[in-house]
Amino acid sequence: MATLTENMSKAEVVRPLLVSATPMFASAFLMPRLSDFMDDNPNIELRIQSTIEAVDLKPGGVDLAIRYGTGHWPGLQSQLLLPGCLTVVASRDLIGDRVFSDPSELLDFALLQEHASIEFDLWLEKVGISPKTKRKVIRLPGNMLLDGIRRGDGIGATVPAFIADELKSGTLVALFDDPIPEIGYYLVTLPGTFRPASKHFMRWLSQSITEYERNLYRWKPAHLL
Repeated sequence: MATLTENMSKAEVVRPLLVSATPMFASAFLMPRLSDFMDDNPNIELRIQSTIEAVDLKPGGVDLAIRYGTGHWPGLQSQLLLPGCLTVVASRDLIGDRVFSDPSELLDFALLQEHASIEFDLWLEKVGISPKTKRKVIRLPGNMLLDGIRRGDGIGATVPAFIADELKSGTLVALFDDPIPEIGYYLVTLPGTFRPASKHFMRWLSQSITEYERNLYRWKPAHLL
């Protein structure tokens, strides 16, 4: 029995670290940073599971999930990674020097929206644009939405940290922003003791957020709120 327990413990130590994340988070935030993690942790085999589903966490399965929501999932513990903030953005190539003073002006352009997401729709309704208002809408998978915004295919809404470099350089312009209280991206785990690999990954991911990215969430609420 002791030998079996020891062998199981060793297997758990060397088992690949399985992280589940949404396609948009994985492609826009996680992938550009992973080389740094692997450089610092060459002995950890990392597997990324990209899905919009809230996968089950269980011993020997998914070690860590990065979920978007309120942080309240029964039977799980969560730690806020990125606060929620809906930021309406456009490519400078698309809008030129135009200054937007009213959200209704967004309807002059195609609106890029993520499949199965209603946040942009709810925001438009919140600022006075009826769901019945005629609009040009293109719905895309999350990992394609940002590419469309960058190319200038239309105007979209996303989390500012996903486009921090473009906001900093000015190639993308924030037109309106709206902090979303209590909602954001959370690191979600089973309660109890973490595997060392999980601890390393969560610590690294939290510390990888730059000061500039953190400051993006200190914007004042839009004047329409």
